[in-house]
Amino acid sequence: MSMMPIVRSLRRVMLFVLLMASVIGMNGQVFGQKYSVAQVYGGPGSNLGQFNQPYSMVQDAAGNLIVADVFNHRIQKFSLDGTFVSTFGSFGSGNGEFNQPHGLALDATGNLYVADRNNNRIEIITCMVFPKPISSAIKADFLGIKKAIPLI
Repeated sequence: MSMMPIVRSLRRVMLFVLLMASVIGMNGQVFGQKYSVAQVYGGPGSNLGQFNQPYSMVQDAAGNLIVADVFNHRIQKFSLDGTFVSTFGSFGSGNGEFNQPHGLALDATGNLYVADRNNNRIEIITCMVFPKPISSAIKADFLGIKKAIPLI
């Protein structure tokens, strides 16, 4: 068995690492600008305030960060200082349930639009005052579900 494919792969990896080191910089710089991490929200997992592939984010009028947590099938809300505020949604296809929520958008009146990828729909959430951390047993109308728009 020839070692050449392995050597080529290793060269590519080394080249990529060197390229990234030159772009990012080994001394806390990106494109010549110094940086520091200002805030960290959540971490890996499925507990409240943790993520399993966060995908899309929007900021509400109060400055809270609203995050689509794809594989936990929920939407989470964090305050400006990174503190977990609340969550809603669970796995499913009913109102207030998601199957991999991806895209988020807010309109001028505060409605939250959630692209519910594997349910092939957009859910419009009218109540931006999330309830305190809730279980999936709470009815969707309490969450302010205006309507679910099927995309098929």
